[in-house]
Amino acid sequence: MLRISDAAKEYILTKKKPVYVIQNGPTGLCCGSVDFGPSVYFGNPPIDQEYNLNEIDGITVYLPQDFYTNVPLTVEVRSFLKIKNLYIEGWKVI
Repeated sequence: MLRISDAAKEYILTKKKPVYVIQNGPTGLCCGSVDFGPSVYFGNPPIDQEYNLNEIDGITVYLPQDFYTNVPLTVEVRSFLKIKNLYIEGWKVI
């Protein structure tokens, strides 16, 4: 389940663009692999055929066809040096 926080929704609506989620998958490290979780970006996905079009709280969201989570995830917005970006909260790394 993916939801969008009120702050992220407000930010996305000001951009007037859809968002898409990329599943990064596991990354190999010296002592095993870790999955840092999905990322979220503005615009249309690079390959539309690999995504399903969804509407969440009035926002157009492209999710990978194989996107699955057993924990609730939330699209959030953060700001660093007045630069805002979207991220997904709730992903369990291990």
